[in-house]
Amino acid sequence: MEITTELLHHLLTLSKLEIDEKDEEEFKRNLSKTLDEIDKIKDIKTENVEHKGKTVPVQSLRDDEIKESIENELALKNAPKKNYSQFVVSKVVD
Repeated sequence: MEITTELLHHLLTLSKLEIDEKDEEEFKRNLSKTLDEIDKIKDIKTENVEHKGKTVPVQSLRDDEIKESIENELALKNAPKKNYSQFVVSKVVD
């Protein structure tokens, strides 16, 4: 698959990556090679291949039980930051 400079810049923007201008050609070549290999894998016919893997038996799960929950004040007792009945945490996503 041919990777154009415009496509590369778009992908870099989406992934919030930065590369030096001098490395762009090598990066495009490597990405193109990787996508070509993925295309080869997608073309492999697997319809009549016998499954050889092990299956894991389903573990029996405990029954759901309705229990009384912890009181809000007790849950927030040691919270470093709280706002009324909620934990306050730092923003994680941009």
